[in-house]
Amino acid sequence: MKTHFSCPVCRGFSWKSLGSHFFLRDRIRQLPEYYRLRWEIFFDLWFPGQDRVELREMMCKDCGLMTYSPRPETADIDAQYAYLDERQTPIGTRPFDENDRGTLRRIRRVHAFLASHLPPRTLRILDYGGSDGKLLVPFLRDDHDCEVVDYHPEPLKGIHRRGSTLEDIPQEMRYDVILCSHVLEHLSEPGELLRQLSARLTEGGLLYVEVPNEIWRGTPITYDPVTHVNFFNRVNIALLCQQKADLGIIATRTGREQFGAWRVKVTGILARKGAKRIEIPLPSALNATQRLQRPSLAAALAHLFEIRIPNKIARLRSEV
Repeated sequence: MKTHFSCPVCRGFSWKSLGSHFFLRDRIRQLPEYYRLRWEIFFDLWFPGQDRVELREMMCKDCGLMTYSPRPETADIDAQYAYLDERQTPIGTRPFDENDRGTLRRIRRVHAFLASHLPPRTLRILDYGGSDGKLLVPFLRDDHDCEVVDYHPEPLKGIHRRGSTLEDIPQEMRYDVILCSHVLEHLSEPGELLRQLSARLTEGGLLYVEVPNEIWRGTPITYDPVTHVNFFNRVNIALLCQQKADLGIIATRTGREQFGAWRVKVTGILARKGAKRIEIPLPSALNATQRLQRPSLAAALAHLFEIRIPNKIARLRSEV
């Protein structure tokens, strides 16, 4: 765990502390299984021997990325996933359920967003961190060659599981399209992954990145201090995509998606390898976070009814 670190987006060292959260080991036994496992990681792997831990919520003064301190390093993240894997807990997103209308809507939206930018030929498409490959289903129906890299052992029919990590892909293999959906928020060094994914694209290939927009008067670390490490806004995630790889943004999307019972605002970025980059000033990225920290009354009311109340109900039901 690190207490002195650079911003993974802009590499600045200028941080603003926004408050502290305290976590007590004694609370673990009161939590539902999902959160209990993550609090066990927090205390047994990240802070062994400690019964009370303070995390400070931090905001980059240059680009508005939010995180916390002490911040996990790559080895800490790897230990987390090894722990979950041993306990046979799904590491990726939830398996595909044809009755889950929220997931079906999200699959259709991602496909529609990308489809108009794809050339009319058979493409090789990779979903990195895509669990069972559910996002690839409509691309498979379009007769594209679809592969997934994830710890999840059983991809959907017709989708080839290449392995668990990028190291399982032959060095010479290239993809026309790579999806990286709800992955970067988990990583200590998200820019390094983007660089590696870009290197796996054909010239002119497309990378689709999607992240949750969870900043709202702070971050949701109070009930889950482990799962997400980075909290992006719609501007600094675009900045990260352009700065860390040879990518130029060609389209973006924002909206609200449903993951099971949970509602989440998301930003999707579509970037092309070798495309001209657009200028994204750091102040605009910082301002985006500041607006989320101090929202207008209209924005606050909309967020309350669209996100906060439905998710509060979902959390209460999960604890029953």
